[in-house]
Amino acid sequence: MANILRVVLVEDEDDLRKLTASQLNMQADLECIAAFRTAEEFEAALPSLQPDVVLMDIGLPGKSGIQSVVSSLEKYPDLEFVMFTTHTEEVEIVDAMTAGANGYVLKHEPIDRIALAIREVHNGGSLMSRSIARVVHRQLQKKQTPLPGTETLTNRELEVLERLKKGMTYKEIAEELVISDQTVRTHIRNIYKKLRINRKSDLF
Repeated sequence: MANILRVVLVEDEDDLRKLTASQLNMQADLECIAAFRTAEEFEAALPSLQPDVVLMDIGLPGKSGIQSVVSSLEKYPDLEFVMFTTHTEEVEIVDAMTAGANGYVLKHEPIDRIALAIREVHNGGSLMSRSIARVVHRQLQKKQTPLPGTETLTNRELEVLERLKKGMTYKEIAEELVISDQTVRTHIRNIYKKLRINRKSDLF
């Protein structure tokens, strides 16, 4: 039997929290072991939960999801986060990525897409949508204050990013660049890692 991934959900909207938790539990390889309304409730329970991946809303009452990612990773640096949100503004996406999130999915997306993001992150990859790739690419074009970390992207990572921006799938990118699907995932993971900076002073 395949290993079951332990997922924690943090979402303040009651109906959506219940629905998403139920849908996650219908996936053969996922189990939503806990669901919380606030970041404070999540962080209080975190030491006893030991989740594999946290599906974290950004717009929470009290402490924001982005702030919770920062403070949680200070204590548990190996914890994996996928942001779960309606936010598509550039500043929100940038803050989530630099805080330490390894994936970003929108609440209106089908559960299969959300489950895929969780699996990708747990397996050492990162799900990067076309919209997020566009944000990172725009940051690269900024002359004055580019997003910290973008200046260290390798030529191959830039090639992957450019193709993501065009809407190409991982498989299509792999075929065009003559690399494996897993290598594409690794490059995307490295892009996320390079964008991680200590923004605690900005977020609190």
